[in-house]
Amino acid sequence: MEIKGLNIQNKAVLAPMAGFTDRAMRHICHRYGAEVTVSEMISAKALVFSDKKTLALSRIEEGDGPT
Repeated sequence: MEIKGLNIQNKAVLAPMAGFTDRAMRHICHRYGAEVTVSEMISAKALVFSDKKTLALSRIEEGDGPT
């Protein structure tokens, strides 16, 4: 499967789920075979107002894998 130039070999992709797909969960999923993960569903309004909790949820660090 190919999505925007990213070739996904094993077809394991983590879906976005509010309150569930935080950074720790994404790390575990990458470790056990997910090639691509996504952040939690977050509010665009909270991003506009720079809500600290929302910014923390959306943070992607180097080494997190394709996210």
